[in-house]
Amino acid sequence: MSRQRYSLCLVLGFLLPFSAYSQTTLRVGITSFPTSLGNPYNTTSGLPSLYTHAVMFEGLTRVGGDAIPIPMLAVKWEMETDNSWLFNIRKGATFSNGEAVNAYAVSKSFDILQTDVGKTYNIASEVSGIAEIEVVNEYTVRVHTFQPDILLPHKIAALKIVPPKYWATVGADRFARSPIGSGPFYILDWSSSSLQFNKFTQSWRTPKLDQIELVAAAEASTRVQGLLSGRLD
Repeated sequence: MSRQRYSLCLVLGFLLPFSAYSQTTLRVGITSFPTSLGNPYNTTSGLPSLYTHAVMFEGLTRVGGDAIPIPMLAVKWEMETDNSWLFNIRKGATFSNGEAVNAYAVSKSFDILQTDVGKTYNIASEVSGIAEIEVVNEYTVRVHTFQPDILLPHKIAALKIVPPKYWATVGADRFARSPIGSGPFYILDWSSSSLQFNKFTQSWRTPKLDQIELVAAAEASTRVQGLLSGRLD
């Protein structure tokens, strides 16, 4: 694996729970930052949001390299009826502001996309097959779909879970500038040229780095030069 691909894997969090990588700060050049800043809904699930948001946000599932959904904030799920699924939420997971990750947070995150503004967000179309997310108990949600959907565990990965009290307090615009998630890193500084993240030590995915810095470098030649000069990893 090339050094650049290894760096990107670290950024995406694929290796964070397992790596013994000794470097304390990882600096990675990416083409650009999301135009929506830290709003995980008014964006797309592709690049460059994938690199940026995966550092700090998590969904119930994540689609792995083999196109199979794997557990994230949900530890398991099952189809209950043709039009409903049960998802069991990971106990003990928290957001970096101390709010608990639970069924209420999952339901409220989906509710954001049901508001007039939320319906205009790009991610709303990716979960448009979901009719409702019902709280069953503190760590269980029932996801109702309009039609039978065997691919729901794949599609629901697009719904990133945010701290409901914080979102309600600051609103979408302030959240975008000062985002908070449950991922292994939280934002320290967001500028037009770089993003700096610090490790979130209470994350269920224990980070093996102290900091990650994402550097905006639109041209491939700039990123290559950064690698060769040691300014990027």
